[in-house]
Amino acid sequence: MMRKIWTRSLAVCLVSMATLTVAGIWAQQEPPAPSQPDQGGTANGRPGGGGMVERRLENLTQQLNLTSEQKDKIRPLLKHEMERIREIRSNTNLSQGEARQRMEMVRRITRAHIAEILTPEQKKQFQEMREEHHGEGGPGGGQRGPGSPGGSDTPPSPQDTPNLIR
Repeated sequence: MMRKIWTRSLAVCLVSMATLTVAGIWAQQEPPAPSQPDQGGTANGRPGGGGMVERRLENLTQQLNLTSEQKDKIRPLLKHEMERIREIRSNTNLSQGEARQRMEMVRRITRAHIAEILTPEQKKQFQEMREEHHGEGGPGGGQRGPGSPGGSDTPPSPQDTPNLIR
């Protein structure tokens, strides 16, 4: 009787160890490549952000009536923004505040580049969209005003922040 219990316990132990070993090996393997490499991500916007890029582009297209030429110019800007934000989030050397500041800078630069592609009417609508989305805090959103950092009425030029958008 004692021998049966001992044998079963040993069997359960060995099966458990084998299961944990296999699970560890699976966890270390790289995730499968996305099914649509041109988007660089999944439909829900993770991990590559390609789905999110396409949703944002579609939203801009609907609200601003973008031409296909404008969409072709804006898509890589949105992809680059996603990549930079992913890099910032994965940088464990940054404090939460520093990471937030850098992400906002990347977003402002992207918005400035997008605005360069738009017609004057689309720029006005784009600005109105930003103000609606972020309340009456102005172009930078939040509590910023014209005198606070990042709150100016003119978006930063890429030359102002060479290390953040590369």
